Amino acid sequence: MVKSAVMRLLLLRHGVAVPSGTPGYPGDDRPLTDEGARKMARGARGLARIAPRVDRILTSPLKRARATADLAARVLARKVEVSPDLLPGASRKRLAARLASQHASACWLLVGHEPSLGELAGALVGGKPLPLRKGGLCRVDLVRGRGELVWMLSPRLLRLLGKGR
Repeated sequence: MVKSAVMRLLLLRHGVAVPSGTPGYPGDDRPLTDEGARKMARGARGLARIAPRVDRILTSPLKRARATADLAARVLARKVEVSPDLLPGASRKRLAARLASQHASACWLLVGHEPSLGELAGALVGGKPLPLRKGGLCRVDLVRGRGELVWMLSPRLLRLLGKGR
């Protein structure tokens, strides 16, 4: 029996950012708060413990997602690729099709926003959206384009995994 290649997807919602509508931050391109960056740095260390090999990191171009991806990239020793497919409101069907077309065994980290990430996770596993809290992470394995939810971690649990590393 030949084992099918499994693509592991890690979906990470950006950390806590400056609230929408805060003066001095026009539009939707807001940075992480100082506390959000500290928490994400610990969460990134937790990510590295449970997924030490990540082949590609794709992120939304918005500041809060990019900063989150950069923190993960630092501990995973990977480069970050910016993808407009991870912007809020981008077509999750196009991204899901792109991911489903990947045949090689790989592990990709996607950093983005809600509700888009939760909708993507739900679409991949054939169910309802799986919402992620800020700094939350889930793993979906794809085999021949079909997804299986392996686990979901709260931001707190992800940070606990990164404690002392």
